[in-house]
Amino acid sequence: MSFIRALSAALAVSLASCSSSPPTGPAPVDLSDPRIGEEVRRVCFASGLTGFQTATPHSVILSRGTQDYLVTTRTRCRDLDHAGSVAVDSRSSCLSRGDRLIAHDSAFGPHTGPTPIPCYVDQIFVWDGAAGDDTVTDPSAPDDPPTE
Repeated sequence: MSFIRALSAALAVSLASCSSSPPTGPAPVDLSDPRIGEEVRRVCFASGLTGFQTATPHSVILSRGTQDYLVTTRTRCRDLDHAGSVAVDSRSSCLSRGDRLIAHDSAFGPHTGPTPIPCYVDQIFVWDGAAGDDTVTDPSAPDDPPTE
């Protein structure tokens, strides 16, 4: 049953793009980012997840209608920042800490190829994209070299 829910969520969430990196370290989040609102314990979407955007190896912004949520993962999540779709595998109709995100390279969910490695949800924040640009900063990423 949870596979069917995850597949349904993957199909509903095939909107944006998401680096293949091995899982390492905690999920970094710059809490001084003005787009990050209050932390929430869970997001109850009951199959109402409508999209995702701006993913990094440590986080993704999930949309439920007009409300967006920044979801961080416990570890670096392989393929999250290049995903064509993201499935949610939760113990209920609400996403909360410890539930799983599964990134698929196809916009249509699972297909033949390597089995995706799930990423475990660490924190969930209300996201206000209007408070700044839509790029999530990954503090663990190296700075770009200066251009002349």
